[in-house]
Amino acid sequence: MGVSLYEGSQSYPGASGGSEPETQNIVEYIQSVLPPDTNGKDRNGMYASNTTTGVMMGLHIYGQDFFWPWAWQVPLAPNEEGLRAMGHKLASHTTPRYSTDNPSCCAGDTADWGYYYLGMATFTMEMGTDFYQECGTFEETVVPNMIRSLVYAARVAKAPYLYTKGPDVMEMDVREDDGVAVDTIVVTVKVSDSERAGGYTTGSHTISEIALYVNTHPYEGRATPAYVTTSGYTSPTETHAFTVDVSTLAVGERHILYTQAKDATGTPGPVHAIFYTKPSPPVCPVGRSEFRVELMGDGMTKRHNSYKIERQKKGTAWKYNKKGGDTEWIVIEEVYGSLDNSALHEFDICLKTDYCHRFSIKDKGGDGLCCENGEGYYKIYYEGNEVEHLKFDTGEYQRTTFGNCIESVVR
Repeated sequence: MGVSLYEGSQSYPGASGGSEPETQNIVEYIQSVLPPDTNGKDRNGMYASNTTTGVMMGLHIYGQDFFWPWAWQVPLAPNEEGLRAMGHKLASHTTPRYSTDNPSCCAGDTADWGYYYLGMATFTMEMGTDFYQECGTFEETVVPNMIRSLVYAARVAKAPYLYTKGPDVMEMDVREDDGVAVDTIVVTVKVSDSERAGGYTTGSHTISEIALYVNTHPYEGRATPAYVTTSGYTSPTETHAFTVDVSTLAVGERHILYTQAKDATGTPGPVHAIFYTKPSPPVCPVGRSEFRVELMGDGMTKRHNSYKIERQKKGTAWKYNKKGGDTEWIVIEEVYGSLDNSALHEFDICLKTDYCHRFSIKDKGGDGLCCENGEGYYKIYYEGNEVEHLKFDTGEYQRTTFGNCIESVVR
């Protein structure tokens, strides 16, 4: 059934079982990954549901179906419960949802071989609706369905007959306060025993536990969850928000948060994970904003250039007298004598956010940071944004206002 004895046919099975070199090469490769003695059977021919490992997926076109052992006979495979549970979970990742009727379709099926000899949870995925699928449909529908299904298969591969019967993580999210570094984050997890089960009996149990691990995979030895919640659950679908202490995590590095749930029978589901990068601490405290100076000196900077940062007096209108001076500003920082020729100078300071500020740069030579003495420049940044100013290539000084001002002025 499903094969042809004509040697030129695409479905020719070979002269005998395993007679074709292509088949022999595939068998050799699979057994190199999962040796035949990895999984053992009991006296009834059933593989241990909690310890059997490995998943094999065969991709075919077409039909929008999932098949699993046995493909050559009607009697159910010894691990039917786990296989059917996984079939429904795989189908839940396809749109439109693939069939899980699992008819006895064919002889010499690869899935039957992988299950019988190696114990793996083996499936055939009949993708799409046409042998020569239209390209747009293939890229937009067939491929995404395949990728989501393969990712799920990878999630449960360590113990497929166990994890497929447990709760799935439907959503996992990390919330911070607008990216500002804090000592705690909130990790919200939604888990469900039923949403991906397709009505199968293994998906009818109440959630009993949700665990969260930080930088430690649950499969690593005797991994201990950093946080676990076990009370108050009354349905197969639950959501919990963990408040997670991240004060000891390295700043700027990518960390991994893992979560896993169990149902009322004690059956665990597959592990889900997301990345979390702890942001750098804020440069300035609340009420202050970062101001940064980047200055590349010219050949006379050490002798000629200086700058200062000022703050407008609270409640006064800033004005300039005829000589260009004023008495309405308070000097916060002044830099002179420490700027080097043809070298980059950088300076940071936290300024009060609710004030108007002014940056003034001087050049005693009267030619700015240019041009006979080399190509110098300066840039200033406030609250992460570059403050616009004229190119300082002439004159003795330049002033730029920024912050909480009536208007910004460059002189």
